[in-house]
Amino acid sequence: MKQLALFLSIVFMACDARLLSKADQSDGYDSKFQALSQKVEELEADFILQSERNAAMKEDMTSLKEENLDLRKVVTSLEAEIKMEKVENRNTMWFLEYNIEKNDQDMRKEIQRVENQLQSQQSTIEILKNAVGKEKIDAAMKSVMPQCETYHELNHYRNIHDDKFDSQGRSYCDNLNSKTRTGFHGQPDLSTQPSPDWVGTAWYRFVGPSGHKMPEYAPGYNSCGAWGAGWLRDSHPSVPGMTINGTVCFDSGYPCSTPVTVKVTNCGEFFVYYLPDMPDQKICGNRYCATNGELEWPRSGFQSYQNSY
Repeated sequence: MKQLALFLSIVFMACDARLLSKADQSDGYDSKFQALSQKVEELEADFILQSERNAAMKEDMTSLKEENLDLRKVVTSLEAEIKMEKVENRNTMWFLEYNIEKNDQDMRKEIQRVENQLQSQQSTIEILKNAVGKEKIDAAMKSVMPQCETYHELNHYRNIHDDKFDSQGRSYCDNLNSKTRTGFHGQPDLSTQPSPDWVGTAWYRFVGPSGHKMPEYAPGYNSCGAWGAGWLRDSHPSVPGMTINGTVCFDSGYPCSTPVTVKVTNCGEFFVYYLPDMPDQKICGNRYCATNGELEWPRSGFQSYQNSY
């Protein structure tokens, strides 16, 4: 009996030990499971955070792509503008080169014209130098400049001091066809008549009360028997025998309206002018005017326009 009790005691002790060992092993499993669960939770949290970061990165990439597209559009626009500017600059360069070449040609022509004129004047001066005495000088001048001997005289109401209308209330025009001109309503124009001393395009000399030379300043409109008073925009030639090309303007309120090209010759003691007929117009009121040589317009309120045009 004692042996059986001892055996049973040993068996029970073994069972208790085995049960205790299984309980300890189960506690270890629970601890490991908890640790694994915590790790899984941490990994899930990291995954969620990384997913959020990836989504933010995708949004940033989309924004960058849009910005790149905008930059590409800007670059394309700039490239087109640069190409257009290059074309415009090339056209501008061609235009400038053309104008420079044209100006060079015009300048060469003008230089040639001046040289020819100087040569002609030099020949005239040489002829005059060889002449002795006033009669020989006059004869020599007339031989090289027939306009100093053959010309028409302008002496009818042409002084810049004269009013627009004469004593009969008429103004005049240096145009032969103005006799047949009509007024605004088809009626004969009796207020403006052809100048009595005008014969058309020719060489002329101012004489008598009208004066002896054209003014070199705008005399003011409504003077010398005309609506538009003619004046020489250039200086008269200072050397006897010299002929220049000049411009005559007509002061009709605007100091240099309807300019015409003329010639002026210094004949020693007087000047002669090659004056063209006024253009055919329905209303003609332009006339070549003269002065006795005043340097300034005597009426107050008017100024010289010679250097303004």
